[in-house]
Amino acid sequence: MKKILLITTVFVMLILPMLAETSFAFSGSNVIKGATGNDVVELQARLQNIGYYRGKIDGMFGYETYWALRNFQKNFGLPVTSSADKATRDKLEEASHYNEKWVLAQISAGNEFTYYQGVPIEKQVKKATAKAPTKSAAPTTKPKETPTPAKTPAAPAKTPVAPAKTPAAPANTPAAPAKPPVAPAKTPAAPAKA
Repeated sequence: MKKILLITTVFVMLILPMLAETSFAFSGSNVIKGATGNDVVELQARLQNIGYYRGKIDGMFGYETYWALRNFQKNFGLPVTSSADKATRDKLEEASHYNEKWVLAQISAGNEFTYYQGVPIEKQVKKATAKAPTKSAAPTTKPKETPTPAKTPAAPAKTPVAPAKTPAAPANTPAAPAKPPVAPAKTPAAPAKA
């Protein structure tokens, strides 16, 4: 009895912690376009690790993930199903590396990052910048600066063009008689009614 208790204790104390640190690949279900979650994060990270996926590791199986998966399946001699089925997941596990703890920590921290094989991890992270806390007092406003319009090159100076001259009437033709101004016609007043 003591022997069984000893073996169980050794198992719990030594083996179980090692299993907890080991990352088991995928959850066991097929991962298809439109899926979200940790299986998609792992799929994207593994595909990026070996150069097939160049998008953001965000856990959303969209078109970039779809095409990366199809190309991986084609290049590795797998049936092109566009789904991360068991055969695809097994081949992906053999061909790539996945550090689940690190990848999920980057997502959790809101960092922009990549996960390419052969590039040191520390060079693949762009830390999220924290926004400065806003003060509760009324904000001071800075006067708006009027944008200066961009200088455009001056148009070349144009030589003024004189209006075309109308030919003068020959001297020997009589001038047209001037018409007297016409006065407006007066309307007679209406007779008064009795």
